[in-house]
Amino acid sequence: MKIKNLIILTILIIFSLFFNFTLAQNKYNIFIDGVKLNIKPIIKNNLAYFPVQAVASNLKIRIQYNTASKFIRINDKKVDISFLILDKKFYLPIEEVAKAAGFGVEWDGEEEALKITSPKNKYETLTNKVQIESSETNTTYNPPLEKEETPPEAFVPRSASNGIFLLTVTNVELVNTIKDYYKPKNNYQFVVVYLSQQNISDLVQTYTGKFYLIDNHKNIYNFIEGLSNFWLIILRPGGTNFGYLVFEIPKEAKPSQLILQAINQAALSVSLSL
Repeated sequence: MKIKNLIILTILIIFSLFFNFTLAQNKYNIFIDGVKLNIKPIIKNNLAYFPVQAVASNLKIRIQYNTASKFIRINDKKVDISFLILDKKFYLPIEEVAKAAGFGVEWDGEEEALKITSPKNKYETLTNKVQIESSETNTTYNPPLEKEETPPEAFVPRSASNGIFLLTVTNVELVNTIKDYYKPKNNYQFVVVYLSQQNISDLVQTYTGKFYLIDNHKNIYNFIEGLSNFWLIILRPGGTNFGYLVFEIPKEAKPSQLILQAINQAALSVSLSL
């Protein structure tokens, strides 16, 4: 009798889970300024997740993600929201992103729809004062009003493998100062590349290679060891090394590729372009 009751209870639990999942899939009709979003989301914890490119382009905002420091920036503002990485694709919950970017978000129970509305001033999310992190104090700045709407930007983590190493770049930043002190030469800029390097072979790798940056003019640059935080270490099978590399390139140049060159191995190349 107990076994029969246990079987019935198990069936009810499975049915309940399936029923709740179906409701979750069906209830997410999403409208942005009255226009229905015709992209199928991934539902998790009652939130609708979309690929980062879809979120950025539909909300017309800039998104940057950095797995090394574990934070997301929306229109240059650091935010704390959930995310998913599935099959090397990066997903964000559109409801949380919209709220963080200053959009109006409302759930319409009658229509079973999530309604997102742009701020009254379409430049509001770009002109609000934003807190900028500093090692000494927290300062603020007010981004200038843009004359024309700029296209959304999103650096999506990307990888390359040669069967020995799996190289993943998680973010690229162009900055004029490192650690609030170090500045590049005149008419130059720093490029900060956040990355991880994993040994996916069955052997210990005693030499893990040399990194180079190539710009859009095909010029090659070495990283600056004193400013970088990525040590070339011995990697056991499955071992991962992560950190960031700092390069110095002319201001008119743009980072194009990160190259990993190791002895007797095919060179790895990861695109750094947005």
